[in-house]
Amino acid sequence: MEFKLFENNIIKLINRYNEIKELLANLETINDPAKLISLSQEKSELEDVVKNYEELNKLKNYLTDLKELKSSTDEEIKALAEE
Repeated sequence: MEFKLFENNIIKLINRYNEIKELLANLETINDPAKLISLSQEKSELEDVVKNYEELNKLKNYLTDLKELKSSTDEEIKALAEE
């Protein structure tokens, strides 16, 4: 339950990050230096969270794939998964 709450909060941050990217591409934002600076700083603060979450998801998918391979009935594939 705790991880799900944590994950939901990260998803909110990722959504905000994506929103900021869209705002930064907006001509209105480009013409407002104060807003441009503020959004750029906020985006910068969120980048590590987004990248780390994406990496975590890649690793989770990789682990899931390995578990599936390991449970395979094909002995050669099973041996590769265990390596």
